[in-house]
Amino acid sequence: MSGRGRYASSALGLRLGAEPTDMAAHAPVARLSSGKLPLTLVAALTEQALFAGTNFVATMLLVRWMPIVQVGAFSFGYASFMLTLMIYETIVVEPIPIFGAAKFAARIKIYSGIMFYGLLAAAACAVLVLSALALVCLGVSSRTLAAATFGAAIAAPLLFFRSLTQQLCYVRSRAGLFALCGVVYALELPGFLYLLHATGSLSPASALLAMGLAMAIPSMTVILALLRPELRPSRIRGSVREVISDHWQYGRWSSVGQTMQWIGLNAYYLLGPLLIGLDAVAAIRPLFNLILPVQMAVTSILSASVPALSATRSGSAHQFRKLFWLLAGGCLFLTLGYSIVLIVAGQTVIHLIYWSIFDRFLTLPIIVSLAAIPVLNAMSNVLEIRMRIDGRIKQVATIKVLWVAATMTLGIGSCAWLGLPGVFIGWATCCAVVLSGNYFMSRDFLRRSFFGSRPQEGFPHPLPGGKQQMLPGDEVSFSR
Repeated sequence: MSGRGRYASSALGLRLGAEPTDMAAHAPVARLSSGKLPLTLVAALTEQALFAGTNFVATMLLVRWMPIVQVGAFSFGYASFMLTLMIYETIVVEPIPIFGAAKFAARIKIYSGIMFYGLLAAAACAVLVLSALALVCLGVSSRTLAAATFGAAIAAPLLFFRSLTQQLCYVRSRAGLFALCGVVYALELPGFLYLLHATGSLSPASALLAMGLAMAIPSMTVILALLRPELRPSRIRGSVREVISDHWQYGRWSSVGQTMQWIGLNAYYLLGPLLIGLDAVAAIRPLFNLILPVQMAVTSILSASVPALSATRSGSAHQFRKLFWLLAGGCLFLTLGYSIVLIVAGQTVIHLIYWSIFDRFLTLPIIVSLAAIPVLNAMSNVLEIRMRIDGRIKQVATIKVLWVAATMTLGIGSCAWLGLPGVFIGWATCCAVVLSGNYFMSRDFLRRSFFGSRPQEGFPHPLPGGKQQMLPGDEVSFSR
């Protein structure tokens, strides 16, 4: 066979021709394209506003209802949970918009069922890891931290449902369903926290469990009742090995990168009790929550855009770049506007929403550093998404290692020297280092985009000897 038929493939060059299909579920995936992207983004922004807003309110309630030391313990337990979450998302969830919108689009219910079992396996591992960490904390006579970590171990399987439900809805062009999950979560979590407070049962562990229940109830309902994945072992057995192989090829390098990212993001929570004390550590998450809404909005926009970017990658390079720069410009405009408002009104907002509890920590460098973080992160994330779609996972992992190196030197050094302000100054500095690394890795693409190039179909396909050949639908390697 010659011509385009020889390379007939999905959006990522992953061949679909001879695969058995699940046509009842295939149609919504097949229709996913950049034409539906605006509606998907609206739904994604809505659900992120609901989740981010609810978490913001929950943090305010915890700060008001719990002693400040327990708020610090809650931050420690949540940071510990985040390590298991990142590894789980890297292997199970993160590849879903890549493979679910392409290779397994014709078998989406079977693929979704395998992902559900993947969540259960990852949840069991998370419980073991977090329980072991809680025993370590107990062994060093830190009962408060041990109780918070045990709470994280119980809540982890429930909290895992959020990202799986989100991506399964996105890949089937049903982002509105996940927005409904956000509505239920917004009603349940404050209610659960109030009941715990009213009965005198509120603690770091019970707060984490309340978050898990509020997340799992609507998410499981959407997955099992509306998305209805294929869960019969006899039906999914034939695809399990193929899915595991694809996800492992994608996730083996990405898991290294995400572990590095977790260290970079949570080093301040883990080392902070030794460097600045639990009361100052308790201030980190509430202050960081000021930028969490815009951070989550950018993440949601990019996550919802991955299937459309993947679908255009093997088509016109011009269309791919046009969509890329549209996303970059939108994210930059959103974060810059948010950051300007934060610089102008940040101190007043913090004073009002946290009842003056953290006023003694506030300085102008903290506010400016907080405002810089979402802008730097947004540009880094846009460049990283492009590298992930191109299959350059090793390069992404390399940047994460750079992030950790910067955090453990510049970030922790700044924290030890300047105290709490040093946490945010160091954080912003490390974000700038990561953006520089992502720019370096993407410099060829950016140069072609800025200075223009002859429109052509497809992207360079590496051949032995370093030569390049243009193929209409090039295979993507996740081992580069």
